[in-house]
Amino acid sequence: MFALPVIAFGSIVNEGSEVVEIRMTKTNGSFVTTMVYPRQTIILPDDIITVQVLPGLSVRGDETVKIKVTEPDGIEKFLKKFGDRINIGDKSPDKLPAVQGKVTNRSNAIVEVVVKRKSRSHEVKRLYPNDYIKLLPDTEEVGIRASGRFWGDEKVKVEVLCPDGRTETLKSFGRKVKLEKEKPVSRIPKFSVNK
Repeated sequence: MFALPVIAFGSIVNEGSEVVEIRMTKTNGSFVTTMVYPRQTIILPDDIITVQVLPGLSVRGDETVKIKVTEPDGIEKFLKKFGDRINIGDKSPDKLPAVQGKVTNRSNAIVEVVVKRKSRSHEVKRLYPNDYIKLLPDTEEVGIRASGRFWGDEKVKVEVLCPDGRTETLKSFGRKVKLEKEKPVSRIPKFSVNK
């Protein structure tokens, strides 16, 4: 008699009635997004530490969101509204490798975060209310801009945790913050010679 090896893996099932976007944060701080259709199941990759559900193709306001996340050890967790996030296993976002900082959307609206890297490349990430992203070490500057349509009653507040420990708050679209403070230039005072 022989035994087959047991391969344990997790899964994500859309038990709701709408197409949703699933954002999975990896152990290196980056994230992957994928669309999951009603009654569709996807495998949960090994290097995932958080799973979050976001609106899919369109949002009317009456959507039924029910995402079942089964961890490799069999524990089932549910995401029931847009923006919900869960940690996978004993992993948590605090156990990520060294990061440059963190951006948290404290607004009541969706914002787009423009991340500028030292290589001069740009990356745009959409943040929902109370959502956050960790910034990688090569991040130089963070800015915010509007995402979608607004009605005028939005309260914009995005907190940027910088590597030196300071927290900058961006309260309007178009604002930017440099993560590293510029070093002061020493100036030699001018002396005048009386003749």
